[in-house]
Amino acid sequence: MAKYLSFKVVLMSFVFTCVGVGFMTAAIPVGAQVAKETKIIRTGSTKNLKLESVKARKANGYLQVQVTLINDSSRTVEFNYRFRWLDEAGFKLAEESWQPARLFPGQSYDFEGVAGEVSATDFSIELNGMN
Repeated sequence: MAKYLSFKVVLMSFVFTCVGVGFMTAAIPVGAQVAKETKIIRTGSTKNLKLESVKARKANGYLQVQVTLINDSSRTVEFNYRFRWLDEAGFKLAEESWQPARLFPGQSYDFEGVAGEVSATDFSIELNGMN
């Protein structure tokens, strides 16, 4: 009994360690609001882009994501964005090409992405500020 309990403790420690360092990636709950900032990779000057919502669902077997950003500043913000699609194990399947966008003060912007493969179960969004 003690060996079995020790094995469970070691196994659970391994699982929690892997999750903590990002070795395991859980697929997003389809059709649900996603923990917003956990999906965003920011570079450049993007601090004034407030992430209003991130939604995901399966459409004809393909992962579809909808994002809403708001320019929280008093100046125009220019940036690029792209989606990075991941499989169930967290491996990168594909990256889309960069898309340019410009938001005026207080303006909101909705954009969508659809994975190119049905094996995509997770994603991240890259924002690259240009000013």
